[in-house]
Amino acid sequence: MKLAWYSDLTKTEKKTYWASLGGYTLDSMDTTIYSLVIPILLSIHFLTKTDAGVLGSVALIGSAIGGWGAGLMADRFGRVRVMQLTVLWVAFFTAATAFCDHFWPFFVIRFCQGLGYGGEVVVGAVLISEVIRADYRGRVAASIQSGYAIGYAISLATLPLLLAFFPETRAWRVFFLVGIIPAALVWFIRRLVPESSTFSTATPDRNTSITAIFSAPYRRITLISTLLASGIFGDAYIMITWLPTYLRLTLGLPVTSMSGYLTINILGSLIGPFLYGLMSDHIGRWRAVMILLVAQSLVVSLYMFVSIDMTSTCSAENDFGLICN
Repeated sequence: MKLAWYSDLTKTEKKTYWASLGGYTLDSMDTTIYSLVIPILLSIHFLTKTDAGVLGSVALIGSAIGGWGAGLMADRFGRVRVMQLTVLWVAFFTAATAFCDHFWPFFVIRFCQGLGYGGEVVVGAVLISEVIRADYRGRVAASIQSGYAIGYAISLATLPLLLAFFPETRAWRVFFLVGIIPAALVWFIRRLVPESSTFSTATPDRNTSITAIFSAPYRRITLISTLLASGIFGDAYIMITWLPTYLRLTLGLPVTSMSGYLTINILGSLIGPFLYGLMSDHIGRWRAVMILLVAQSLVVSLYMFVSIDMTSTCSAENDFGLICN
């Protein structure tokens, strides 16, 4: 199994790789903050379970709209410029969440954060597909997805530190303030990452409508790709959003045990993209997708049906915590 592809990339390809990986990592850090603080927000009665579900959904709706919008903007203003905007956008609205005092401001800010996150993911993917050579494109594009695991790991490591210094009622606000950090990445993107030559040398067609992707030559691949992506990302974000709450409140795991399960999940998310990249360049994109979807189904089945017995080590204190012997 060869992992030496990185050394074969050109300087421009490497700069583009790190910009896309950094953007996805830090934006994922910001978006996973919400899933980690849901148990806290429920326990302090800042949100109800219904509120938490609505906020999770509105962020995903924002991501879908942001992806379409950022794609249009990237074709008009350039990939790198729009990537800078989306990174700043996510950082700003993540930090703004710290100042929410009730549901509706939270609702608006979550939607806006979703706009930026969906836009950054799309523009980063387009930039990679245009800059990286075809021989390495599968491995590079897939390895970028490991940024989610890195971002989630940063969030997971940050929360216990904050809880050590602040009470829960204040820690979640400080946690969201930490989300301003990705804004620093914009300096790197602006100074070091060149624009895609595909965009720079293209002659823009101002009369092209977004509906063109549904015209006869593209309709089949557009519909199939949209349905596939909707299923994959829909299932993935359900797990991302609700897994910490499920482990803490439904299975009754204490914070230390919950973090252990999430760490294993993050480790798989880190390794998976590299495996997929190698597989996709050797056996094809579709076969690799199907293999990993089967693996994902097995993971969900384990969480749902394998019994986790905590009775020998812990006794329940209340609906939101455990006292361990």
